[in-house]
Amino acid sequence: DSVFIPKLPQFVLVSGQVYNSNAITYRAHHDARWYLRQAGGPTNQANLKAAFIIRANGSVLSNQGSGMWEGGALTTAIEPGDNIVVPEKAVGGSNGWKNLIAVAQLAQAAAMTAFVVTH
Repeated sequence: DSVFIPKLPQFVLVSGQVYNSNAITYRAHHDARWYLRQAGGPTNQANLKAAFIIRANGSVLSNQGSGMWEGGALTTAIEPGDNIVVPEKAVGGSNGWKNLIAVAQLAQAAAMTAFVVTH
């Protein structure tokens, strides 16, 4: 028998509406805003209020839900292997269309995280 213990990634993914979607070397004691700056900052199409974080363990942190977040997802301390996702602003349309875009962006971010972690 053997037990496989994956290496702890030493990077943070920043994806979505930023100028340079990239894997950035993890630096302790920095929040999501710091990593966004390292990726060139948000584009004009970025929806910072809807930004969310996919933790390395698969959990998701967002601004939605109970009022637990004082400064939003972007003030959260980031851990190695996290993925910071900045979705695009919705350009009108129905709520169904906006939800479809949000689900597609979440799926893209999860797929990118899984790809980077496994390679």
